[in-house]
Amino acid sequence: MNRRDFLQRTLGLMAVQDAVYDFNVHDFSAPGPDGAPAHRPGLPIHQAFADATSTLLTVVRETGRSLAYRAEDSEGRPLPVKVYTHSRNDSKWGVDLLMIDGLALNADHRLFVASEKGEPIDRRVFRALDLKNPDARVCVISCTSDANHRRQSRMWDSLKAVAPDVVFCIGDAVYIEETIGEIIIPEESPPEKIWRRFVETRQALDFFRFERLIPMMAIWDDHDFGHNGSGESFRYKFDSKLCFETFFPRPRNSERFEPGPGLAFRWDAFGTRFIFLDGRFFRRNASLGASGTHWGVMQKGWLQTQMAASPHPIWLLNGCQFLGDWIFNDSVIRNHPEDLKWLFERMRGSGPPVTLFSGDVHYSEIVQLPPADVGGAFYEITSSSMHTVPGAPFLNNRTKRLAVTRDNNFVVVHTVEATGGRAVMDVVSYGDNQRELFNVRLTAERAPAEASGSSRL
Repeated sequence: MNRRDFLQRTLGLMAVQDAVYDFNVHDFSAPGPDGAPAHRPGLPIHQAFADATSTLLTVVRETGRSLAYRAEDSEGRPLPVKVYTHSRNDSKWGVDLLMIDGLALNADHRLFVASEKGEPIDRRVFRALDLKNPDARVCVISCTSDANHRRQSRMWDSLKAVAPDVVFCIGDAVYIEETIGEIIIPEESPPEKIWRRFVETRQALDFFRFERLIPMMAIWDDHDFGHNGSGESFRYKFDSKLCFETFFPRPRNSERFEPGPGLAFRWDAFGTRFIFLDGRFFRRNASLGASGTHWGVMQKGWLQTQMAASPHPIWLLNGCQFLGDWIFNDSVIRNHPEDLKWLFERMRGSGPPVTLFSGDVHYSEIVQLPPADVGGAFYEITSSSMHTVPGAPFLNNRTKRLAVTRDNNFVVVHTVEATGGRAVMDVVSYGDNQRELFNVRLTAERAPAEASGSSRL
C-alpha cells in the first residue's frame, strides 16, 4: 500500500485530483418516454461559498464508487476542477469537495457527473455570485429536520420558486439525535452517528436535488452540534466540528472571508458584514463558583474586532435567540445575560447599524431591541422553522414584536439601502406555495445622542 492509500484509508485524509476530467459527456437533456425531461438528480449536491470567479461544491457519494466530474462554462468550454475526498473508515459514504475556478458573472455553468466508464449520473447548473450586488436577496432559514418528507418538499419547492441569491442556515441543519416520528430522543451522539445523520439528511432534503443550485452557508446550533442543549463539555465537539466543515466547507483564501474561533466566521458581501457566531463550541452554563458564557472570551474578542472594523451595516447571526426570555427558550438573555449586556454595550457605541438574526424556536418574528440598550432603532429577526414542527409564539410575550408567524417558513431580506449609519431592509416571511406570512420594511439606524428608552438589562 502506498503512502496516499495508507493516509486515505487509515486517517480519512483528503485525496486530491487536480486534472480536468476528459470523458464523453452524454446528453442529459434528451426527453424521457413520457416527454418529460429525462434528468433526475442522482446525488446530493450542495453549492457552498461562491464569488465572482469561483465556487465550492460538495457531493455525497458511496466511497467505493469512482466518479468523474466535468464543469463547463456557458459556451461548453471545460473549467478547472480540483476534487478533495473526505471519508470515514466506519461509513460507506464519503464527501467530494469540488473547487471550481474560471467562472463568469451572469452566466450559467454546468456540472456533469459520470461513472468511470462515462455513464451519466447527474448534472447541475450553478452560477458565480456577485458579492458587489446591492440588490441581492438573502434567505435565512433554520431547523431543517428530515423527519417529514412531504413538509420539507413543499417548503423547498416554495424556496426554489422565490429564488433567493443565497441561503443562510443558522442552526439545526441536521438533527443528529434519533427521533420517534418527530419527537427527539435526547442523547449524546458519537462521531460515526454524527456523520451518518449528516449523510442521511443530505440524501433526504430536496434542496440538495435542485437542478439549479443556490449557494448555502451555515452555522450550527445544538441539534447539528451534538444533542439538545449541548455546549463546551460535549466530548465529541472536535469530531463534530470536522464533520460540519466537511459538509459546509469554507473558502481557504478570500479577502472577504475570515474564520473565527470555533465555527464562527465573517463574510463581507452585498454591502453588508455578515458575522456568524458559534453559540455552542464555547458555551458554558453558570454553576457554583463559575460564571457562564455563550460565546467565550476568545470569540467575544474576535467579534469586537470584526464589529469595530466594519465599514458596512452588520448582521449578527446566532443559532438561538438573543432576546427570547420565555422559561423554555434557549436564549442569550435567559442563559447568559452578561454576554448579552456585553454585546449591547458594543452595539451602543459608534459604528454601523447592527441587526440580529436567530433561529431555533420554530416560529418567526421581528422584535425591536430596547433603544436605550443598543443606542438606536435596531432589531432581532428570528427565522424558524423551515420544516420542523411549528412552535408556539404566543407563549413568549413580546412588547416590541412587529410581526410573527408559527407556520413553517423562511425569511428573505432585501436590503434597499446600506450605508455606514443606516440600513433599510424589506423582510418577508414565506410559507409553502410562496405565501407571504409577513412583509415588513425595517430601518436600522443609530439614534441621536439625546434619544432614550426603556431598558431590558
